[in-house]
Formats: sequence, structure tokens, C-alpha cells
Amino acid sequence: MKRGKQEIATAGTDITERTVKEIHALILHGINREQAGQYRNMPVMIVGSRHTPPQPYLIAPRMEQFIRDYNSLQNKGNSGTGMESG
Repeated sequence: MKRGKQEIATAGTDITERTVKEIHALILHGINREQAGQYRNMPVMIVGSRHTPPQPYLIAPRMEQFIRDYNSLQNKGNSGTGMESG
């Protein structure tokens, strides 16, 4: 079941893969419903950018690592990171 915008935005809500995909679904809902809430499955390029987005098969593992790192910082309560809640 999808959570509401207010619940997702509530301080103290854990950041999980589900949370990321729910936010993605909210953003893309009126733009591209087929892809909303899913990681992309095709390679992409950004015209005019030097950045090359990761290949589709790398997205899930990179997001998993990002979420682990983010939550680890939150749990440690690192001061000065700008990532504290509250």
C-alpha cells in the first residue's frame, strides 16, 4: 500500500528503497506513470553534460549502498554533516 505525502515527509521516517521509490512515483506520477516508482531499465545520456549516468544494472546496488551509508550517518548522529534530523 502506498503511503501518503505527509507520512513520507514526516521527520523520523526511515529512508529505505521503498521510500525512495515512493517519492519517485509521486514525482513522476503525472509525467510517466509506467516508470514511476521504478529504477530505469535503459541506458541514458544527458546531452551537454560530462556526467555519464550509471548503467541500469548498477542502479539498484548503488542505491542500496547509498541508503546504507545515509542511514549509518543518521544513526551515528554525526554533527556537522548537515544530515541531522530535527
